[in-house]
Amino acid sequence: MEHNEIMVFVRLFFLTLILIHSLQSWTKADDILEFQIEGISIGDSALDFYSKKEIKKFMKEFYPNSKKFYLMENDISKFQQYDTVQFAFKKKDKKFIIYGLSGGIWFENNINECLNKMSEIEKDLDIIFNNVVKKKFGESKLQSDKSGESIQLGQIQYFLSDGGIVSIDCNDYSKKLTDKYGYTDNLGITIYSKQYADFVLYEAY
Repeated sequence: MEHNEIMVFVRLFFLTLILIHSLQSWTKADDILEFQIEGISIGDSALDFYSKKEIKKFMKEFYPNSKKFYLMENDISKFQQYDTVQFAFKKKDKKFIIYGLSGGIWFENNINECLNKMSEIEKDLDIIFNNVVKKKFGESKLQSDKSGESIQLGQIQYFLSDGGIVSIDCNDYSKKLTDKYGYTDNLGITIYSKQYADFVLYEAY
């Protein structure tokens, strides 16, 4: 992907999957299907973790230009490490196979701690992904805030052999966006399969 395309991809999401304490539950991985967090991987079914009733309750139509993928967002996570969790799956898939996995931990009014935690996670991911392409990006405006007042303070991406992407970032939201939508400053990790990453880049928006 070109640098500009990567930056667009980076800015599209405000919720990310975050590791709070350690990376003990992560497995060393060469591709996205082998990569695990608390036993969850791309390619698993959301039905392994939530009932169909729960999935439908939290299901959202998030993408303005395509309804191919839906997001399930649950702020009452069954996983104690996270404040929020998202699964991305195809609209007509009755098995609810996971193509994207994300979530977040909030750092309300404590963005420096968010950056410190991101640095800690980066060191662990460098060990796990020591043979893949790694790219780091500096400060940029978040596309979800049209006022330009919300900032992504840093973002790091790891490009896996099968086209999947793992990324970590810190997001500092404006007071206006927080008051209107309830967004909270957060740090996290996001896992994208190649198919889902291509959808977000070229079709969703």
